[in-house]
Amino acid sequence: RLGDFGVSGEGLITFMSNSVASRLGDDEFWAGLSRLGEFGISGDGLITFMSDSVASRMGDDEFWVGLSRLGEFGISGDGLVAFMGNSVATRLGDETFWAGLSRLGDFGVSGEGLITFMSNSVASRLGDDEFWAGLSRLGEFGISGDGLITFMSDSVASRMGDDEFWVGLSRLGEFGISGDGLVAFMGNSVATRLGDETFWAGLSRLGDFGV
Repeated sequence: RLGDFGVSGEGLITFMSNSVASRLGDDEFWAGLSRLGEFGISGDGLITFMSDSVASRMGDDEFWVGLSRLGEFGISGDGLVAFMGNSVATRLGDETFWAGLSRLGDFGVSGEGLITFMSNSVASRLGDDEFWAGLSRLGEFGISGDGLITFMSDSVASRMGDDEFWVGLSRLGEFGISGDGLVAFMGNSVATRLGDETFWAGLSRLGDFGV
């Protein structure tokens, strides 16, 4: 029957988790697969979409209402597949999550940008005032909209309440790194080293090489 949904061969291997295997005799599960097609999710997209958290919620009305609500944020089809992680799937009935998605629009994060922006670390912090205060503070460094989307990694999201992180961003300004340059510069490995004096000494030494 999974072949009817475009799931076969190597895709079937990827698709089959413990949660899926345990539900193959469950009519609710099969009805759910059909309903996912209404959201443009089938074949390879269905394979990617199906996590343990999704498989366990196929008979949950709250889950389906949530998928419809995501459409209001421009998230559907392939975008919905990319957006849906375990941390998102488990929060579809959480009004704090929905309020957070709306607030992200105030920072220029919506549609495809919202899909890119939303990582496990971000999804879990949408009800955290420290996170929102951090987004506002990033604006002081010229980081908003598309730049904010690119800038936000798991390491950055987890450090928004960390004074060492903010001091580090200010210190980077002394090296001429701000705005779009700061966005391009900041990766997970940089974000985790902002409190490391060896890192700062290294930046100073790079200046000797014209970098």
